[in-house]
Amino acid sequence: MYKQKILNDFYEELFCTDFNDYESPTQNAKTDNLCDDHNMSFEDWTEDLIDTFCRDNDYTKEEVKQALEKEPKFLEDLKEEYNYLKEVISEDDEDYEEDED
Repeated sequence: MYKQKILNDFYEELFCTDFNDYESPTQNAKTDNLCDDHNMSFEDWTEDLIDTFCRDNDYTKEEVKQALEKEPKFLEDLKEEYNYLKEVISEDDEDYEEDED
């Protein structure tokens, strides 16, 4: 998938239920952060995901950031996920508002 093990591990944590029978804190943070703050920037969202990933794994934030610099494709993929989640959350909010009427 990606050239660096650290990014493959990060990806697996982001999509944990695709690989395992459980959710990871990183996977939960991926959606929870955007649900809590619809206006969260991609940069802040990514920073929070890196923090969560590093808390639960044996990596430092510096290691993750260095890996991201070497492999920008990961950030592109992450940006796609961010945009997708923002769209889904936005649609869910619109559906909720319609139900309230």
